[in-house]
Amino acid sequence: MPFAPDDVLFSHKKAVDIRRDSAKFPEIMKCETMNSVLTFVLGAFVVLGVIFALQTIFHTRQIRSLQIQMTNINANYMRLQALAADVNAYNQKNPSPDLTRILQATH
Repeated sequence: MPFAPDDVLFSHKKAVDIRRDSAKFPEIMKCETMNSVLTFVLGAFVVLGVIFALQTIFHTRQIRSLQIQMTNINANYMRLQALAADVNAYNQKNPSPDLTRILQATH
């Protein structure tokens, strides 16, 4: 039975709404000062949330930029180490006093 007779619906309403009194709220709910303070606090939290979100975005961009620079520096360092190893191997096969002096100065 999809629809109930009106008597059933109203009897349910009557059972729930016995006293027919309006709801009573504590005085703190009606206080305009408390409402203003809570609204100000909410606004402050919204502003702080926006500030922290922007800081996170800027710091994330900076970290990505620094990571790219670090990757380039590490690649250059690896090339420099490979070059130093090649020069050292060449100096062992073909000793040169000038090259030996330079290699000893770097160690």
